[in-house]
Amino acid sequence: MLSKRFRYIPLLLPALFFVACGRDLPTEEDQLLPGDGVRVETTWEYRWGESPRDENGKFQYLKPYEATESTATSSPESGDISADPRGGAHGAHPGQALDPGKEGSSGWSPLPFPEQPPGRADHKIVWQRVALPDGQWRDPALYIYSVDLIFEAYIDGKLIYKFGNLNVKSPRFEGWPFHIIPLPQDLQGKYLYLRVYSDYPDIGIYHSVVLDDRADLIEWLLLSNVELLAFAGALLVIGAFSFLHFLRTRESWTHLAFSLVCLTEGYRALADSLYPQYVYGNMLIWHYTSWVALFIFIPSLLAFFRSIYTGSERLIMTYLFRTQILVSAIYLVYMSFDLIGVMVSIPFRLFALLFIIVIAYLEVRRAIRGNIDARIILAGFSIYGINAALVMFMDMGLLPDLRLNTHYSLFAFVCALGLVVIRRYGLMREENVRYALVNEELETARRLHQSLLPADPPEIDGLDLSVAYISQASLGGDYYDFIRIDSTQVGIMIADVSGHGLPAALGVSMAKIAFSEHTSLADRPERLLELTRVSLVDKLQRQFMTAGALYVDTEQGIFRYASAGHPPLAFVSANREQVEWIRPRGHLMAALPFRGYRMEERPFMPGDRIVLYTDGLSECRNPEGEFYNARRMAEALKEAPAGAEACSHYLLHDMSQWARSSVFEDDVAIVVVERKAA
Repeated sequence: MLSKRFRYIPLLLPALFFVACGRDLPTEEDQLLPGDGVRVETTWEYRWGESPRDENGKFQYLKPYEATESTATSSPESGDISADPRGGAHGAHPGQALDPGKEGSSGWSPLPFPEQPPGRADHKIVWQRVALPDGQWRDPALYIYSVDLIFEAYIDGKLIYKFGNLNVKSPRFEGWPFHIIPLPQDLQGKYLYLRVYSDYPDIGIYHSVVLDDRADLIEWLLLSNVELLAFAGALLVIGAFSFLHFLRTRESWTHLAFSLVCLTEGYRALADSLYPQYVYGNMLIWHYTSWVALFIFIPSLLAFFRSIYTGSERLIMTYLFRTQILVSAIYLVYMSFDLIGVMVSIPFRLFALLFIIVIAYLEVRRAIRGNIDARIILAGFSIYGINAALVMFMDMGLLPDLRLNTHYSLFAFVCALGLVVIRRYGLMREENVRYALVNEELETARRLHQSLLPADPPEIDGLDLSVAYISQASLGGDYYDFIRIDSTQVGIMIADVSGHGLPAALGVSMAKIAFSEHTSLADRPERLLELTRVSLVDKLQRQFMTAGALYVDTEQGIFRYASAGHPPLAFVSANREQVEWIRPRGHLMAALPFRGYRMEERPFMPGDRIVLYTDGLSECRNPEGEFYNARRMAEALKEAPAGAEACSHYLLHDMSQWARSSVFEDDVAIVVVERKAA
């Protein structure tokens, strides 16, 4: 029976292995270069030890400043062997058997990038250089993925960049950020020199070096870690909701452990991406906090298993949990004195390997007994366990650097844990109690959502205002609001958050808060939308929002309108002979390049009418699949009776006739503004 159940496992192991190997760094074939970027990786040279200084106190290794076309020879003492700017190496090229520099000990030697420079011995300083290639760049800069550990960069004998302080007796570790080194425009053929210090096992440049315009490099870097950022965001959101659920119910310690697992791993994934360096450049803070999160993550994971185990399995996990609490406490103290020592610690990795083996054994044993939770966990843990073991073998030097990380496989594992949490939560409740709680929560959310929308339009001299709103779910994504400035001026907001239900409602609540922060700009619709976008766009995540901002002044007889990708405003003249569609330029609010919003100002005479609406109106379809288009809507607006409320009701009635149904595909919000006759 056992063989029948597990006869397909050998076939799955290769697939699990490749899925587990989530690369920390993309290969050169996979990684697309930015703009006109070129790799500067195969033509580096190096030499060991500190450079002597000349009579002016300048480093002698900084000469020559440029690579020449001719081949020159000099003595090993000077370090000048030969030059070839087309090859980019000085004296010897990668792949040649000849090494005039004798592994960097007496001259410049070719660097076997991305491997470490050979012949280090006890050296803590290495000089590295490369001849910069030709290219057309307006603002050239050199991107380096990482340098072990601190360094200075020189061109033409001048210091152009530094990371850390090498001019002290014992230079201090500053972290592992990426580097963008600004270069002069006349860089062709010049040598870039790096003076590097490291008391770490590795030294010098690591993985990737790219030359391009600075703006292109920054854009490339921002887009290169989007997947990791999405995983981190998902884990943080899941962890936050799980923690809030625990605080609300206090029913299961499994929820608390699961939330800590998600929050700590989500933070670690975020800290290991490139984005934190843009927020706060001191990478030591991110390294320290990432390792603190790791020392919380492992006990939280063990606590999760302890909470779902029973009998002897629970006893074993209790011992492991207590042991890891002690180990984490010791390493947290140790980390305050030696961060690098913690990062390369072998005992810590041996403990982690022990936990992986024990958890795998216990879960396999439970799965054989028919436990559904164990089978779910094994589906994710098989991926993560292989990946984590490979990474730890790499860290201990038992495997070559395969450029792996555990974030992707751990995300799959956490998803499996999440399924177990959900399943166990379902089993804790009877069906009727569970449905009652869900309905109660939805009703509360619906009331909160309704409270975000104004009950009645404000009273404005000379204006007739009306609102019609139909939601196709208990929680909708359409939003509108009024800003009464005085008795003759009013600002009107209308917005549509993508999606339906709770995600859309959360977007509406964020839109409400964002708009409320800038109500003083109601008379400047374009600025109101611009600042609202700044407040809101980072919080929408994968959602987007369209919005329109209208300002009406009855005393001056004008209105102003700006749009953020919203359906066009319908302006109906007093004689009802024509309908003008007004849509100033402006992109929707999302994580897209921002190009500003435009505002249009028009006269607003007695009898004129303005109609704002969401796309639930314009995208309503009849049974034949035809949209409620602008022509049909314009005819309805011309025929609509006087009065704002009568107009909105007429539009809804005409829309229902078109769709041949009173139930629409999307939420519908209509705001009608009509100037009263004098």
